[in-house]
Amino acid sequence: MKIIFITLLLMVILTLNAELSLQEAKQIALQNNPELLSVESSLKSAILDKYSSYLTFIPSSTLSGSYQESRKFFEFEEYAGSYSLSISQPVFMGGKIWYGHKTKRNNESIARETFNLQIQTTLSGVETRFFAVLEAQDALESSQKDLKSTETNLQSAELRFSTGTISNTELLRFKSELASKQVSVLQRETAYNTALNELENYLQTSIENGISEIEPDQYKELTDFLQGIDDSDTDRLIRLLSEEATENNSSLKISDLNRRNSVNSKKISVGEFLPTVSLSYSKRWNYYDLQSDNQNEGISLNFSMPIFPLADKALSVGKAHQVVKKTEYQHKSTSDNILLSIKKNFLTLITSAKMMESAALALEFAEETYQQTQVKFNTGMVTANDLLNVEVTLISARNQFTTSFYNFLRAKSALMQQLGYTDDIQLADILSK
Repeated sequence: MKIIFITLLLMVILTLNAELSLQEAKQIALQNNPELLSVESSLKSAILDKYSSYLTFIPSSTLSGSYQESRKFFEFEEYAGSYSLSISQPVFMGGKIWYGHKTKRNNESIARETFNLQIQTTLSGVETRFFAVLEAQDALESSQKDLKSTETNLQSAELRFSTGTISNTELLRFKSELASKQVSVLQRETAYNTALNELENYLQTSIENGISEIEPDQYKELTDFLQGIDDSDTDRLIRLLSEEATENNSSLKISDLNRRNSVNSKKISVGEFLPTVSLSYSKRWNYYDLQSDNQNEGISLNFSMPIFPLADKALSVGKAHQVVKKTEYQHKSTSDNILLSIKKNFLTLITSAKMMESAALALEFAEETYQQTQVKFNTGMVTANDLLNVEVTLISARNQFTTSFYNFLRAKSALMQQLGYTDDIQLADILSK
């Protein structure tokens, strides 16, 4: 029993001290993001609106009645009344009911795709802010390493200055470098806190224990694949990704549904020239002084057709036609922009992966060179200027690797959003074809 209690206690402690992972941040955003919740409510409303459109196909009925009582000096004299039942069924309404129903079905599809798009936008927003925090965190840690290294170098410089092996000018350079690194750490701390606050605001929650790091090795298989593809593979994959986006991209689907709705609206406008036909049935009961007086019933077929004026209806058709053309142009523009964005993001993804490889080698070389130069400086084999130049190269190599890695992550996130994907596995599957 004691062992179970200790185990549960450790699990609670580990949970409370756990860092926030990217997947956990996405789940929190899907639950708390107000824009997503608003779009979800719109989707539910569109579903109900679609169901209400089915009711236009069935008959409508009305039950009515009247009662009249006559009195003389508050004494009962007589009363009379009637009640009636009427049923009406549209037979042909010029296409307004059918195309109106199709429009509401399309509106539900638009709301559903808008909801999917908002999910993708929310997840992409989480990744963008999550990566910004990690990048700022890496930059801060890099600045702290540089500061610690500079402090160590200053101690060595002071020792060498006391022995007379370096000049006061060289010593002042180390002190100036230390002051600059201290300011850099403060700036990086501010940037990190700002990025963390933006992520907390987006998630609508506080982050007490920081966030989990994302290691480049997690994407090694993907980066190795991208680093090894040639131009022919690139063209083939761009075509494959474009086809995938044509089928899955929510913005493109919404644009196509808007185009279909404009066609439906045009057909409704044309239907204004057509006759309308409805079938109705009515029955009426009359009574007088508790006695049924008479009743009548009838069935009628109602016919109506516009004759004059027709110019307003013709203008409505012309206006609807222009709206159709407008939505067709917008759909083509949306399609072109999405396909162009697919190509751009995929090429950026490839470039970032190759830059990661180059930056990793440059960083490894810079770290090795810096360690050797630091040893040589401590033994008086190189000058302070040599050490500081190598240190600048190391800082540049670190920043270049960090930038290339997070550019890779951002390009991957943007590409997945254009493809309508929410999981890295989907991207890996399509690239492996």
